[in-house]
Amino acid sequence: KGTTLRSPEKDDWTMMGNANTNTATHFIGTTDNKGLTFRTNGLARMNISAGGNLNISSLQGSSDGLVLADMNGRLRRIGTQIDYLAAHNDFPNILSFGKPVSLAPFSISSCFNPILNTTYQFGGTIQLYSTSSSGGQLDVLEIGFDGANSIIDATGTSSDPIFNRLLINYYCGKDVFICTGTNGGRIQLGNNNSIVTVGIDPLSVNQTNPYRLYVADGIRTEKVKVDLKGNWPDYVFDTDYKLHNLKWLAKYIKENKHLPGIEKSEEIKEKGIDLAEMQIKLLEKVEELTLYIIEQQELIESLQNKIK
Repeated sequence: KGTTLRSPEKDDWTMMGNANTNTATHFIGTTDNKGLTFRTNGLARMNISAGGNLNISSLQGSSDGLVLADMNGRLRRIGTQIDYLAAHNDFPNILSFGKPVSLAPFSISSCFNPILNTTYQFGGTIQLYSTSSSGGQLDVLEIGFDGANSIIDATGTSSDPIFNRLLINYYCGKDVFICTGTNGGRIQLGNNNSIVTVGIDPLSVNQTNPYRLYVADGIRTEKVKVDLKGNWPDYVFDTDYKLHNLKWLAKYIKENKHLPGIEKSEEIKEKGIDLAEMQIKLLEKVEELTLYIIEQQELIESLQNKIK
């Protein structure tokens, strides 16, 4: 008796839509480790890799293609890299240009605060990568949020201090306005370990000196207030203050060519003048001079009385 072969009942997807589907068993795709390719006009147009990467070839241009999304939610272009990592687990949204997104960017040792690792990875961070002219070292600019403040951090792997700088309007030379709106605002430049310069290359300044602000060509302002660092010289008028007699003072000036307690001109040229300290010293000399005048006036009156 012969065997009759029949075609199985048709139970596949239709062009008119489908109902009562089960996503666990009804799908378009592969069940092995192969990707899925979509073609039009006989040519591959879109591919989903076995790993979950989505590639649309019509957008690829001359590079390896534009990867719109991968299994981790990354958006990127292979070659000229634009990488996006969607927020997942404890990681925030990150957009990177030039390199794939790094969850812990960093073995970059020149950035200490904040340390850019998974603990301090910023929500809404944009990472900009580039290769600097300093021996092909990696430069990174991060713009984002640290949980309390908006941040802009420039760093890199080069130890050369002339690289990894953050330049604002360096090439265009346009004006920069900070906190000039109607609400104003407070501005802090540096801390007690920082040096701020105007018209001076900070690399030319001795990093170990006690000063924080350097300005070339002078400062013009309507008011200057200097905080007192020492004792205001009212002590000159204390009864136990030792005022040198004029004979001793005349001899000192003749030998040293300056007043006692005031630096020589050579020292001033080398070290400059501390305004607060010099103001105290000058007032001390004015008060001493007042005592000398009073003393001379008393002597004159005494002589006048004797003449009478």
